[in-house]
Formats: sequence, structure tokens, C-alpha cells
Amino acid sequence: MPTDVFQTSDSHLFVGGTGTKAGFALSGGGATKAWFDANYTQDSDIMADNGAPLKIVTGCERGTDAVLLKFNGFAGIEAGMICFLTGTDVIVDGRYEVIQFVDNDEIVFPDGTFSAGSTADIVCSVGGAFENLQQAIDEADWSNYNVTIHTNKTETLSAVLDISATGTFVADNLWLRLEGYNVIAGDQDNGGIYYGGACDALKEAQSWPMANTAATWTEIDCADVGVAGIKIDGSDNVELANFFIHNITDAPNNGLVVFANTPIDTRFINCKLNDSHRGITGMSRHTFIDDCYFGSSMGSWGVKMTSLNDTTTIVNSIADGETFGFYIQNGFVSNCLFYGCTNSVEVRAGVVVKSSTFYNVLSAGIYNNNAAAGLVEYNNIFVVADGDNDYAVYGTSNGGSIILTDYSCAWAITNPNGSNAPWFLDKNDRNVIGDNSIIADPLFTDVSVGNFRLKPTSPCINTGKPAPDGGVTGMGYWPRKSFLGVR
Repeated sequence: MPTDVFQTSDSHLFVGGTGTKAGFALSGGGATKAWFDANYTQDSDIMADNGAPLKIVTGCERGTDAVLLKFNGFAGIEAGMICFLTGTDVIVDGRYEVIQFVDNDEIVFPDGTFSAGSTADIVCSVGGAFENLQQAIDEADWSNYNVTIHTNKTETLSAVLDISATGTFVADNLWLRLEGYNVIAGDQDNGGIYYGGACDALKEAQSWPMANTAATWTEIDCADVGVAGIKIDGSDNVELANFFIHNITDAPNNGLVVFANTPIDTRFINCKLNDSHRGITGMSRHTFIDDCYFGSSMGSWGVKMTSLNDTTTIVNSIADGETFGFYIQNGFVSNCLFYGCTNSVEVRAGVVVKSSTFYNVLSAGIYNNNAAAGLVEYNNIFVVADGDNDYAVYGTSNGGSIILTDYSCAWAITNPNGSNAPWFLDKNDRNVIGDNSIIADPLFTDVSVGNFRLKPTSPCINTGKPAPDGGVTGMGYWPRKSFLGVR
């Protein structure tokens, strides 16, 4: 049985690529990770104009079950490049790693690639890019080695982008990574280097609201294809990075990214999601969201995890003016900014919320409305819209326990001495503000341009919950670069 590249090496595949980004359905699609790390500097290293293969060599012959021959046919091909091989002498048409470049007349593939014969009809397409993401996903197999798919191609979907696969990905720590990139100076530098996302743009006060910020993401227009734009269907260990995903009808349960059959370990890094009822939703175990922006055109939740088995971690992210922010079963929210949300975080089970800023809260910063809920919150800043009507932390009569609420700051834009002050209530209408929390203006630098840094005189500096080593901490969100990039 032949051994394609997905059985031999970690691989990097491309979608779109150079020029018009047309791609080519029968391209090799990329190269191994070893070749990519050593040789890739720009798309033209691995593809020709408009994403076509570097070269298409026709009339090749089998030398042995691993050797391909063509007089003066293989100039420019290197070990580690991926070739799409087809023809009657190929045991199975597919994508194979070049193991060795012997000379311009001979290259070597894994043993068993070719069957006996010499009909000289083998076609070898080297490198190049796929036409679209779905095509690349369908070809990828990460059950034995990691696969990274880079795309710089804006796509308007004609059907749900379906990521479906089975295997021991979690046990073997194998990943499918989908990573958008572009060629704008200062951004991702052709897919090789991390570039700034939502939190970085905010840190530099480029624009506020964030919906006005120039796109540094690769766009996926879901084009209202159904109840989901992207479906992750039982596929474990999937990562999406550097995408702008938008445009699904605002109707109940619709989402830009929807989980089915409870995939395990899903990551979203540096993504922008907008224009839908929900952003990321469904049942998934171990969901990690870092440096993502959820826009004001969400009809409901930026993130809604719908199973008590979920464990969700959201860090360094922004919910900007949504009806609701994050609906969390079990998990952890840290260093996030919530701007103008009705209920910013709804707690459904055991959730820790810390070091975040809730500004212009229109109902509750943290909403505890489930008997199974257990909330720990500290080092947060809550600024409610109206001190007479809104809350920092609110537990309904159906709510669960509040294990800890302390070392946080609360204030109001209107009526800072209003009837709801100090704005921390449990399910029995008891004031549960901690002894180390404060009621004070946090003194942001300039919220009108999205600068939520604290002024030097802020009462929130160095007044947070002491670190385990006794060191000082502060309250609130601090824009920072993601600690996860690409590759």
C-alpha cells in the first residue's frame, strides 16, 4: 500500500496563494513542515502564478516502486515538496512527499508509491495551492501527522464549510490547523509570523468601536448558507487562526461556527466574528479562545456552550456591544473586555472570571441564573450603565453559589450612587461585595477611543488579589499580544 504525505510527515498546505489566488484542484498543495521551516519565505517559493503548481511534469515513468523518471523534468524540485501523482502506474492517485532529489532526471518517493509498468503516463504536479478551504480540508488527514492549511483567499461559501474526521487525534496530540494570512506589510508576512489581532489593534487605539478597525484577517463570508457557516463535526484537535467569519442569518440557534457530535480540543486564535445570532456555539469539550473579537452585530451570544461537559477557556478577547457576551458551562475567563453588553458572562456551572473589564453594562456584568453554577470572580472592573438599574454581579432566584467575589472595582456611568450600589447581589438578594473590593471610578485613560488603560492615579492599580508568591496584582483588562501565534 502506498504511503502518502499524511502518513509520513507533518505538512503545510496552501489555499489561494499568489496573484489571483485561483489555486489548482490537482496541485501538490504545499510541502512538509521540515521543508516549510527551512525554505519558505514567500508563496512563490512553493507555487507559480495564481496559486498554480511550481511545475506540472507529464510523461513520467516508474523506475522502481519509489523512483520517478523524466529526462530533464525535475529541475527546481526539492526534497520535502509535495507532489500530486496520477496515472496508471501510481498505485493510488494522491499527494506524496519527495524523499530525495537525485538529479533533474530522477526523484524518489516513499516505497510502494508506484506499481510495475513503464507506460510513461504519470503526471507529477509539484507544490501549488488548493482552490478553496473545503477542498484542502477534504484532502487532509491528521490521524498520523499534523496538518496546517494556510489561506489568504477571501471565500464566499456556497455550502457549510464542513470539518469532519475521526481518529485518535487527542491521544496522539495531532492537529488540523487552519490559518489565514495576508501580504500586508506589518501583518502576518505571508503566513509565517504572528500578526496583530483585535487586542493588539485596541492596544494601539487604532479605532473604536472595533468594528471600524481595518481588517487583518482572512475573510470567510458565510453567505447565509444555513444554520452554520462552519461546522466542526466530531473532529478533534482543530484550530482556526486569523479569520474574519461573518454573515449567517440572525435566527435562534444559528451560529458562525457550530459544533456537532462533541469534538474535543478546539482552538480559536485571533479571529473576528460578526453578523449572526451566535458566534461560536454547540457542545464541545475543551474549547480555547484567545485574542478574538465578537462584534456588535451578534443577535445573541458571542460564545454559547450548551453542555455541562464543556470546559471553555476565553482569554485576551473582546465582546463589543453584543446582546450577550459569553455563556459558559465550566471554564475560565481572563483578561477580556466587555463593552456595552446586556449580560456579559452568564455562569452555568463552575466558572472563574478574573482580570477583565466590563464597561457600560446594560443589565449584569456576570449573570448567575443556574442552580449548578459556582462563581469565582476577582480582579475585575465593572462599570454599569445606570446605578439604579444594572449590576456588576447578579444572581437570580434560580442561581447557584457565589464562591468568591472580591478584589474588584464597581462604578456607574449614570447614578454612581444609585439604588443598586454596590451592585453585587446573590440569589437571595444579599450584598456579596468582598471586603477588598472598592466602589470608585477606575479612571480609564480614554474610553472614547478604546483606551482602557488605567491612569496612574487609578485606585485599581496594585490593589488586586495578591499573587500566590505574595506579589501585587491589579484589576481589569490589559491589552496584550496573544501568546499563541501561527506555525
